[in-house]
Amino acid sequence: MNAVSGTAAAIQLARPTSNLEMAFDPRIPPEKQAFEMRLSGVLDADQVEWMVDDQRFAKTVGAKFLWPISRGRHSVTATVWRPGQPPITLERQNFWVK
Repeated sequence: MNAVSGTAAAIQLARPTSNLEMAFDPRIPPEKQAFEMRLSGVLDADQVEWMVDDQRFAKTVGAKFLWPISRGRHSVTATVWRPGQPPITLERQNFWVK
């Protein structure tokens, strides 16, 4: 499991799971396909920076964001900022879109 201790609960990357394999659906237009990345243990007011394939991809408030699916092998990590605490950076998770 990919967890880092937080104040109230462990913060972890809930989606994608490690080495998840998912499929790109050729029947659906590419711009309509997305995968919900999600953390657990994150508070509604926490700020999260999402890194996909070593590139800053999104900065959100709360535990999730929609990533536009693209084929290939990918990695994701996130850094969580909670007021009054140092940032928490999660370990990288690898996943694959066929």
